[in-house]
Amino acid sequence: MTAPEQLIFKTLIFHGHSADALGLPEYRLLNDLGHEVSTTDSTGQAKELLLNDRGDLVVIDTDRSGQHEFVACLSSLPADQQPRQVAIFCDGVDESLAALLNGMKRSQVHVLIKPLHMHGLLGILRKIEARA
Repeated sequence: MTAPEQLIFKTLIFHGHSADALGLPEYRLLNDLGHEVSTTDSTGQAKELLLNDRGDLVVIDTDRSGQHEFVACLSSLPADQQPRQVAIFCDGVDESLAALLNGMKRSQVHVLIKPLHMHGLLGILRKIEARA
């Protein structure tokens, strides 16, 4: 009997700083779970990556203005190029983000409040794996 084949999900982490992305806890978690993880701190590069390959999950871990800019970018993508799942890490409730999320027709969006965001990310991963 062979071991079950592991599912590999394509994940993009958008972080708004040029720090070493390999040190991000979400990168380590996703990589350890066998995901194909790409990182970027550039909205343009992230958009190009998504246009080339839709991706299963996008994690947005940046400041408020970076979140708004990137969500607006995601909303402007054709519906068939929007990621399936989007996880946004926030320090608190941001009502102005809700209006931007209306353009995310094909993505399931999760807003995760810090410091419990990693628990929320694990929940999202379990749901993705259960559907696959």
